Amino acid sequence: MKTFFSTVLLIFLSVNSLLSQEKFEKEYRVKPKDVPKKSLEIIKIWNFKNKVKWYVEESQDGKTFEAKVRYKKYKYSIEFSKEGNIIDVEKTVKFSQLQKKIIQKIVKTLENRTSFCI
Repeated sequence: MKTFFSTVLLIFLSVNSLLSQEKFEKEYRVKPKDVPKKSLEIIKIWNFKNKVKWYVEESQDGKTFEAKVRYKKYKYSIEFSKEGNIIDVEKTVKFSQLQKKIIQKIVKTLENRTSFCI
């Protein structure tokens, strides 16, 4: 019985530990020569006037490359796989620029999940 209890306790603690793991991310600057050639070719197509800054992002999910650039008053972050394929594109906007319906949805979600309130 003692062995059974110890086994159950060990399984519970292992599962609990897995569920409570924190997200790990590390980002650092790199030179264009260090990113996949395909990523550089894609960025060159857009012919950005401002300088493109390159970063590597390492996380528990692996390693990706990120191009950060300003374009038409917005900040863009374009994430690439190790093979040079686009994973996602992020555009930074002011909260006040979002549609009212979206703002309300975000506020409601935050209020439900945390002690957040406006």
